[in-house]
Amino acid sequence: MSDIKPASDTPPSSGKSLAKTFSLVAFFTLLSKFAGLARDMVVGHAFGLGIVADAYNYAYSITGTILVLFGGQGGPFHTATFATLTKEREGGNGKLVMQMMAWTAIAMGLIALLVYIFAPIIVQAIVPGTVDANHGYSTAQRLVEVIKQVRIMAPLIMIAGLVGIGCGISNTYNEHFWPSIAPAFASGAIITFVLLPHTDGGVALALGTLVGGIGQLAVQIPGMLKSRPCLSFDIFTKLQPGMKEYLVMFLPLTFSTSIGTLIGYVDQAFSSGLVQGGWSAICNANRLVQLPLGILVTAMLVPIGPIFAKHVTAGKIGDLKSELKRALTLLWFLALPVSALLLVEGRSVIKLLFEKGAWTANDTEMVTSVLLILTPMIFFYVARDLLTRVFYAFQD
Repeated sequence: MSDIKPASDTPPSSGKSLAKTFSLVAFFTLLSKFAGLARDMVVGHAFGLGIVADAYNYAYSITGTILVLFGGQGGPFHTATFATLTKEREGGNGKLVMQMMAWTAIAMGLIALLVYIFAPIIVQAIVPGTVDANHGYSTAQRLVEVIKQVRIMAPLIMIAGLVGIGCGISNTYNEHFWPSIAPAFASGAIITFVLLPHTDGGVALALGTLVGGIGQLAVQIPGMLKSRPCLSFDIFTKLQPGMKEYLVMFLPLTFSTSIGTLIGYVDQAFSSGLVQGGWSAICNANRLVQLPLGILVTAMLVPIGPIFAKHVTAGKIGDLKSELKRALTLLWFLALPVSALLLVEGRSVIKLLFEKGAWTANDTEMVTSVLLILTPMIFFYVARDLLTRVFYAFQD
């Protein structure tokens, strides 16, 4: 047996341990979310809701969104990796981890290459709407700008999978700091590239996002090394113990995650025919909602997942129900004042944070109108993500 074993998946013996982990992850995630807010403010002040911001948000939906959904904590790579590595295996998990990373790099790298090659076709398919030149730019200008940024950010697709695996490995060894704080590096890189002298704002945003993604991967390396990854030729020729279990869990997780992304593309297709800044207004409003939502959901899901799994393994379904009810009650209790603040003072918050530089009063009104519609989804969102962890605990 390896002399380094994954942390036991035995759940905390009391609510105090859960509260401690929840608070710790919430604090780290809070730092990352505020770094993201600072990024949005800098980008908003620099470009407002014009062609650069619109093109970036369209391009990011093809590349960067994959990093957020697939590379973050709670994503398919993270969840499948964590669930697989918590089981001890003779000889350790070194070869299994290396096979996960190698196969992921190859598969996601090929997808990234295809996105780069077929960027013009992909962009025209998901951004079909025409733009009246009176709105500030032509449809042709927008397509050229989006395609350019998509090609710069295409490597993020491969990076996303590796970041997700890194988060899963780190959490297996009870390392929560780097996975929670890593997105702050991406935000910091974008802020830096936007503030540095540049002649093309779109290129600056895209390069900053790519460098930030590389930074997210780099900070995962210390946690990944704890698994003692072992490189050998047979990781390319045969399935390592645990790899089948990983794939069986990963594929449906990927499907369920992708459904939400496809819904976003439908919204994007309709908004592409709106006035300048329409899609950017939706993206900015959604990120304001996701700021508190991400903190609540991530902080709860990281410690609660192993607890659900342990109750299922022990056949204590009553305890599972009690734990689920307690967690959901806490999340809804915390979500109530946040939702009230966004509904009542949303316009004032947006004006205070963003209305400066290229950001106009009209931009504030556009984002506010979307924010009022999106805010109620907070209650359904936290319940959905918590309930899915119950299914994962049953290996469903």
